[in-house]
Amino acid sequence: MGRVRYHLSIYQHFSASGEQVPASLKIEGHITPLEKLDLKDLLQHRAELTLQLSDGQSVDFFVTHPDGTIRSTGRGLYRHDT
Repeated sequence: MGRVRYHLSIYQHFSASGEQVPASLKIEGHITPLEKLDLKDLLQHRAELTLQLSDGQSVDFFVTHPDGTIRSTGRGLYRHDT
């Protein structure tokens, strides 16, 4: 869809009691379009998008504010198999 500059915060949840818990990542951040991209339109349509990171991983996300604030769909980080 377009190139963006991004900043992500990744939070991993752990059990305080030392019990085994499934990996749970919460990913939030901000994108800044480097090309023409209507963030307000993406927000209004609740479009699910995929951000391809510079390290080869991807994250699915929604725009949550027209300023470019994003939140992951909850699927975490993943790599595309080629």
